[in-house]
Amino acid sequence: MKPGDKVINVSQLVDDTRFTRLQFLVVALCALVGLLDGADTQSIGVAAPFIAGSLALKISSFGPVFAASQLGAAIGALTFGPLADRVGRKLVLVLAVVVFAVFTLATISVSSLPALIAVRFFAGLGLGGATPCFLTLTSDYSPRKQRGTIATIIWSAYPLGAALGSFMNAYILSHLGWRAIFYIGGGLPLAVAAVLLVFLPESVQYLAARGTHPDRVRVILRRMGHDIADTGVQFIVEGKKLTGVPIRHLFSERRGVATVLLWMVFLLAFATTNVMVMWTPTLLHRNGLEPAATAIVLAFFNLGAFIGMASAGRLVDRFGAPRMLFPAFIGAALSIAALGSAGTLPLAIVIGTLLGLTIGVGGAGAIAVASLLYPPAIRSTGIGWGMGNARFGQFLSPLIIGALLSAGFATGQILIAAALFPGFAAVFVALLWLEGLRRGKTPATPPETPPATRPHGSH
Repeated sequence: MKPGDKVINVSQLVDDTRFTRLQFLVVALCALVGLLDGADTQSIGVAAPFIAGSLALKISSFGPVFAASQLGAAIGALTFGPLADRVGRKLVLVLAVVVFAVFTLATISVSSLPALIAVRFFAGLGLGGATPCFLTLTSDYSPRKQRGTIATIIWSAYPLGAALGSFMNAYILSHLGWRAIFYIGGGLPLAVAAVLLVFLPESVQYLAARGTHPDRVRVILRRMGHDIADTGVQFIVEGKKLTGVPIRHLFSERRGVATVLLWMVFLLAFATTNVMVMWTPTLLHRNGLEPAATAIVLAFFNLGAFIGMASAGRLVDRFGAPRMLFPAFIGAALSIAALGSAGTLPLAIVIGTLLGLTIGVGGAGAIAVASLLYPPAIRSTGIGWGMGNARFGQFLSPLIIGALLSAGFATGQILIAAALFPGFAAVFVALLWLEGLRRGKTPATPPETPPATRPHGSH
């Protein structure tokens, strides 16, 4: 920095800026990636019986295929998030989309079970890696008062994509055959990757934090309505300049305890979601509901989850994380436990919808907290490791429920055991709140930043 340079805090500038056309573009493109993520994730389940037939495999052998995808997604979130903090959100997002597109297309050509497991692992790697990138990009372009709201609206594109993908796949199977699912599921992301490369701007906060691209920062800020002088300006972001491995900074500045507690909330919230998606239809069928009826219950669960996820950020922004997440997880625990005694379709629909609504608020609320807890320099890492733990929860919970089922536990007993996931999540939310009180601020409060210097001509 040269003597006399004007300091402009880009984080504060974004916080004070009314939402512009550029920011809407970022949100729309990132939501599109979320839609593709949701659509691709459920495609393998729809196509599994057809793939099994073409490879002369039993459908019971597909457990490792589903697990490989979840494991790949967990590793992708853990690795691509820190990578995005080092080399850029946009570049890593495009890379992740290309990876899951290529390996989705490769699903068509596999000729053995090990090859299918490998292909789905790498497809999951790309899917999981895209998540922290698009969530962080939208967070970096969102005013702090709206950041949690926008982050969870973006994440709600995931169940919406799963629902739209289900309808699309039903049509494709009827008219084009199962291979078309993967031709379209791989071709569309490749087209979207090209669109991202051309139209998606890099995170302005990432560029400002790096300090090496002031001209690119000026161009982006001008598109947001701020007239910046060509010389005599230094750009900064909230928080200190961080060096070294991004992961270690999740534990610096007294964030360590909050980070670990938030990881547990992620793991338990998304473990609950996967129990509902993967095992509840089977468990409800054991209770006497017809398969078609269990599909209806699952559809209403997804509807409730979409509404819960879309509204979670707004609720967290307005009322605070503890006031919203704690009762949401308690409600989810009561709902999943009650589902075991739902012997009629109308009752199961009501309980399933409530479960989707409450766990949607809880899971997406955790994303909102992560987007607020971590400063821009490590935001991708923070969200990525949170989502990595979420994916591990999705990987582990079906195995646990499957073991209980194999051990001969009744449906009601299994669902009561599953209620421990959101129940313990509520406990960790309470501990997170207490940790915030100990630190003298809520865990969703980012570090203090110097006031922004408003450039001439800003709005």
